[in-house]
Amino acid sequence: MSGSNYNIPKAVEAIDTFVNKVEELKRSNFTKWVKKRGLYKISFANKSSKKGGSLIYPPKESIKSFVLTYRFFIQDNEKTSLRNINRIINNLPIDDLKKIKFSSSRDYLNNFLDSKYKFRIVGYGDITHREIQKVFIYGDLAHGNAHYCEIYKKWTKDELVRDFMWINFCAVLHMVGQILSYMEGLCKDIRKDITAA
Repeated sequence: MSGSNYNIPKAVEAIDTFVNKVEELKRSNFTKWVKKRGLYKISFANKSSKKGGSLIYPPKESIKSFVLTYRFFIQDNEKTSLRNINRIINNLPIDDLKKIKFSSSRDYLNNFLDSKYKFRIVGYGDITHREIQKVFIYGDLAHGNAHYCEIYKKWTKDELVRDFMWINFCAVLHMVGQILSYMEGLCKDIRKDITAA
């Protein structure tokens, strides 16, 4: 058991906030939509109604709401950012294995985000999950970063590419939500240890 004598009440507060924010993600309309319908649904053309096919994915407002909570984990000005909560946990007087499990799950999430998306769209190059995340969050949903706004406009100019990228973004959020849910369980376990001492 290593770690410095970290301020336990502040650590408990940060861990509780982390757990509460993950719970918000799990209760979100985005998560409910994905659980009920999957990440997307394809509707094929109907000759009798003369309607074309369509691609249906979670409503933008539900995605935006999920993202607003998700930002608590990716922005380092928040005590619940993955970097900050990892630092807090690593400084607690708890079993090193629990620290390793939390750090490893954070590394797993970062490795996923840094990995290239399986499919390649001609003219768009290799795209990582992190880039998809940044373009949608910082180029449309939660910020107006000029660089990411430009990429977002390029991606959404063509309807087929737009739908494909939105589905990819939803898949990134879904995977992130699953990993954060696992990390929530680790945080609950760690909280028991530090409050029992």
